[in-house]
Amino acid sequence: MSDNGTPLLAPPYAEVRLWCCPLPHAGRARRKQALHQWLDDFLRQQLGGQIELRFASGQAPQLIHNHQPLGLSLSYAGQLGLVALASQPVGVDLVWQADIGDDAALLAQDYLPVALAKHLAALPEPQRSAAAAQAWARLEAALKASGRTLAEAAGLQAAAWQRSVPLLGLPHGYCGALALSVR
Repeated sequence: MSDNGTPLLAPPYAEVRLWCCPLPHAGRARRKQALHQWLDDFLRQQLGGQIELRFASGQAPQLIHNHQPLGLSLSYAGQLGLVALASQPVGVDLVWQADIGDDAALLAQDYLPVALAKHLAALPEPQRSAAAAQAWARLEAALKASGRTLAEAAGLQAAAWQRSVPLLGLPHGYCGALALSVR
């Protein structure tokens, strides 16, 4: 994939570099493979120097640039991928709202804070689906930045949630969020 990606703003985190890239209309495994290949090509152009990318099943991707680790987070949904790069642990998540669908109430009940789940349940459709997608993106970004899994969502501290911010400028139907680790 030769697309240079679209840089996105990552307010309020000026030290984060964030890109959005197109992915093929294909199955999940092919989209993931395409994102990894795009990332490898793109980072070599953007950063120069020695690049080492490590992908292991069930683990966050790792990036070593000139023998120094950098924070890297990836997400993909629909036909888009997001890549976040920072000098510290970072989390990014992308949600295609159509993927949430009828699962919004169940996801909120099982994984989101009680007050947020109640708020979402009170919203009329289609606001509920859009708000649930955004809340889910914020949760996933915060989990990734803190090095936690979805099974550990209940242990996520309020500070991590508060540092997870919605992304602006994504195409219609997509929600995204970005978080840095709480230090």
